[in-house]
Amino acid sequence: MTLPTKFRKASEGSIASYSFIDIASGTGFINWYIAEAYDGTIASYILTTDTPYSRNVLKSAEFNVNYDSSVFNLPQTVKGTALLSIGVYTSSTQDLIVTAQLQKWDGTTETNISSAISETYGVNTGQIVLLLELPLTQTIIKKGESLRLNIITTCDGTGNGGIGQDPQARDSGQLTAANLVTSATRIAIPFQLDL
Repeated sequence: MTLPTKFRKASEGSIASYSFIDIASGTGFINWYIAEAYDGTIASYILTTDTPYSRNVLKSAEFNVNYDSSVFNLPQTVKGTALLSIGVYTSSTQDLIVTAQLQKWDGTTETNISSAISETYGVNTGQIVLLLELPLTQTIIKKGESLRLNIITTCDGTGNGGIGQDPQARDSGQLTAANLVTSATRIAIPFQLDL
């Protein structure tokens, strides 16, 4: 007589480990990057934890773009303050106003989980990395929902301006590592840990 084989569940042998700081705060940060993709017909704008090469390194001029993550397979809770690090540039005689807001998206409806935070980057100053704090409303992202980072740029003069959107941080004519400015826009989002 053959005895049945008992297979262990994969989770029985795993151990979750967290840093002391994550345990003390009850949250863990996950870095997300913005990028431009292309499906053969139209450009799409994604929010990803991977670091692919973006179709275009920069997003220039005035725009209002939603960068969407893929849908969540498990519910997660966002809690705390997200940190958005964004490389921007201007030229000529203008100020560039960058506004960012984090939302959850169910495929139909956007729900704000942060306020819209803005910063103005001054005339003829070239390039810089801005750091925006986005205080979050504690929110559950349900299975099948996604995160959305809405970025709006406006100019109050003539010339050119924009942001970096390349997770690989490639140099462009406007954003260069030699000037300590990256084209990789990153948002560190705090998620509640299940301790």
